[in-house]
Amino acid sequence: PIEAGEGETVMVIEDERALRDIVEEVLRDTGYRVLTAHDGPTGLLILNSDTRVDLLVTDVGLPGGMNGRQVADVARIQ
Repeated sequence: PIEAGEGETVMVIEDERALRDIVEEVLRDTGYRVLTAHDGPTGLLILNSDTRVDLLVTDVGLPGGMNGRQVADVARIQ
């Protein structure tokens, strides 16, 4: 069995819309609040806002000049 979330916020950065939608749906159905972005720079805008993010899930290969590892590195130092 999968433990249900308790409203924690998960940031999902994925450029493939179908995959992003599936991950978002599963996380929401499991009790998480989900924020999504299609590329690294858009994800960083959200991560740099006042919005609390408890977990970052990102694809490694992303469009927009930043890969998932770079986004995660920036997010860790903030």
